Amino acid sequence: MEETTIELATPISTWLPGNTGSVPRSQYSSEVVVLTSICNFFTCFIGTFGNVMVMVVMLSSKKLRSNHNTAFMVNLALCLIPICCYTLPLMVAKFFEGAEYGDGLTEKTMWIVYNCLVILHQVHILSICIVAVNRVVALRSPVVFRRMLRSSVVALQLVLIWVLSVIFWLPLSFIEIRFAAYTVTFDITNKILRKFHILITYFIPLIATIICYVFIYVKLRQRRTGMSELQTREGNMASASGEGTLSASEAATAETVGSCRRWEEEASRSVFIISIILVVCSLPHAIIHFVCDCVNSVYCDQQFYGCLDAWLLIHTLQWLQFCLDPIVFVVVSAEYRKAVLQCLRRLSRTLTFRSDQMRHQ
Repeated sequence: MEETTIELATPISTWLPGNTGSVPRSQYSSEVVVLTSICNFFTCFIGTFGNVMVMVVMLSSKKLRSNHNTAFMVNLALCLIPICCYTLPLMVAKFFEGAEYGDGLTEKTMWIVYNCLVILHQVHILSICIVAVNRVVALRSPVVFRRMLRSSVVALQLVLIWVLSVIFWLPLSFIEIRFAAYTVTFDITNKILRKFHILITYFIPLIATIICYVFIYVKLRQRRTGMSELQTREGNMASASGEGTLSASEAATAETVGSCRRWEEEASRSVFIISIILVVCSLPHAIIHFVCDCVNSVYCDQQFYGCLDAWLLIHTLQWLQFCLDPIVFVVVSAEYRKAVLQCLRRLSRTLTFRSDQMRHQ
C-alpha cells in the first residue's frame, strides 16, 4: 500500500536560511500528522483547564495557601497556561502551515510566540529547580529554611526566576542571531554560543535538580531510620510510665501540623515526578539542538529527510509535558484532592444559592 504524505508546496531550499542546494521536499506522513494533531489538541485543552484549576484550587484553599510550596505550585501553573492556550496552538499551526501560506502567521507574530514559549518554559524549569533547592535547605539547615519561609523571600525567589528566564532568552532577539520563522527557532550558527546557551538554560538546572533529589533521598532515608528508632524508644517509655492519650487541643494541633507536613511532602514528591517528566519529554529535543552543527541542519541534512516524522514527534513529546502537571497533583497529593472537592462543593453551593434566588425573583 502506498504511503500517504503531506507535502509543503515549496521546497525547503526556498525558505531555509543558508541552504542553496537542491534538497528533497518536506514530507510528514498523514498518520503522524493525525497523531500529533490529536496529542497537541489534548495537550492544549487539558493543560489550559488543568492548570487554571490548579491555580483556583490552591489559591482558594486556606490550608494550601498558607504553605510556601503553594507559591511555587501556582507559579508552575501560571507559566503553563499561556503556553497551552496561546503559544502552543500557533506553534503547531506554523509547523503545518508550510511555505505556500507563509504570510498567514508572520515572522513578527512567530517571534513573539516563540519568545513567550521559551521564556515560560524556562520559568517552569527554574521553578522545579528552586523547589528542589529549597527542600535541600530545609533538610540541611532548618534555621535558614525558616527564614526563607517569609513571604518577602519567597516573592524574591519568584521574581528571580522570571528575571533570569527573560535574561536567558530575550537578548538572543537583539544580537546577531536570526530568527527562522518557518522552523520557529533561533538560528544560532555559532557552535560554542549555542552549546553554552543550552547548557545554562537546560542542562545546569536539570543537573542541579537531580543532585538535590539524590541528596533528599539519602537524607530522608537516614531520617526515617532515626525516627523509627526514636518512636520505638518513646513508646516503650510511655507505656512504662503510664502516660497515654493527648488532650483534644493537642490532638487538633497535631492534626493541623501533620496536614501541613503531608502537603509539603506531597508537593515535593509531585515536583520530583514533574522533574522526571521534564527530563523524559525535553531531553531528546535538547540533545538534538546540542549535537547538531546548526539548529536548521536537522532539516538541511540529506540523511535526516527520512526522519522528519521523528522530528515532529520529538516536538510533540516535548510539548506533552505542559498538560501533565495537574494530573500529577491529582494522582500524588491527597491534600490537593481534598482541596479540589472543597472547591467543587463551594461552587455547587454558590450555584444552588443563585438558582434559588432567580426562582424567587
